[in-house]
Amino acid sequence: MSPSPPKYAVRKTSLASAEAQALIGQLNQALYDANPNPAAHSWTISTQDVAPGLGAFVIAYKTDTNEPVGCGAIRKIVLDESSGLTEHTTTVAELKRMFVKKEFRGERIGRLIVAALEVIAKEECGVDRLVLETGPYLGDAIRLYEKCGFENIPLFGEYAEKGPEFSACFGKSI
Repeated sequence: MSPSPPKYAVRKTSLASAEAQALIGQLNQALYDANPNPAAHSWTISTQDVAPGLGAFVIAYKTDTNEPVGCGAIRKIVLDESSGLTEHTTTVAELKRMFVKKEFRGERIGRLIVAALEVIAKEECGVDRLVLETGPYLGDAIRLYEKCGFENIPLFGEYAEKGPEFSACFGKSI
């Protein structure tokens, strides 16, 4: 008996695609619903951020229907010693725009997206560390990141300015 084909596949996609924009719209609404305070949100990512060698945007698709069910991105950033994370300036990738449609949660799609982005970060962007920010009120997201090996780190960049009421940061060597 041959193994069954995977239920989901993750592929790099244009940030400008209709599928990407639809998922990002759903993500933005879900984040707003979780905390409507505008200070809680850092929603920016540009096509330049995800250009080859600098980052990537991916979509997870249900393989039997090709339905987009989730997304995520990475972008290279520079952290300096003022970040509290390194002694020297280091280039890392920041995990951004993670989202799985509500009806598909619990099927390990988030883990597939993170794993795909880790490979891209290491092999295509040449980084060996990932960092991310999420809302401290997003318990499911925090549990996902912890299950993927991320550990709590000091707030960095714009998130340090927002403070712990709105941001929790995590990092992982890859």
